[in-house]
Amino acid sequence: MSGALRAKNAAAMCAYVLGRGASTLARGARGARRLPSAAGTTASRVSPLAGGTAITALGGLFYGWSNARKWKQGKITGEAAVRHTANESVGIGLATGVGLAVANLVAATVWITSAVALAPFLVGAAATTAAKTAWDRAVREDPSR
Repeated sequence: MSGALRAKNAAAMCAYVLGRGASTLARGARGARRLPSAAGTTASRVSPLAGGTAITALGGLFYGWSNARKWKQGKITGEAAVRHTANESVGIGLATGVGLAVANLVAATVWITSAVALAPFLVGAAATTAAKTAWDRAVREDPSR
C-alpha cells in the first residue's frame, strides 16, 4: 500500500471515529461515510459530539426534574440541586461521547467487519460505563467515598 493511500485511509478512519461527514475529506476518503458490516449491509456511525450533546440535554432534563422535586420537598438546597444536575448531566454526556467514539473506532477496524456486529455496541457500552465511573470518581464531593 502506498504512503498516499495509507494517509487517505487514516484520514477516513479519523473522520469516521469522530463522526465527521466524509464531505470534509479528500475525494478518495469519501467511503468513510458508511462502512460494510458482517451481514453485507452498511453500518452508519453516530457522531460522538452530537450523541454526547443530546444525552447531556436529556440528562439535564431528567436530573433537573428529579432534583427540583427534592428541592421542593426540602431534602436538598437549591445550590446542591443545580450542582448535582450539572455534574450528572455533563458526566453522562461526556461518557456517551467517549463510548460512541470507541464504538465507531471498533466498527471501523478491519477485524470487526468479519466478526459479530454486536461487538461495537458492547465495547462502546463498556467504554461508556468506564468513562462515567472515572467521571464520578474525579468529581465526587466526599473524598472518603
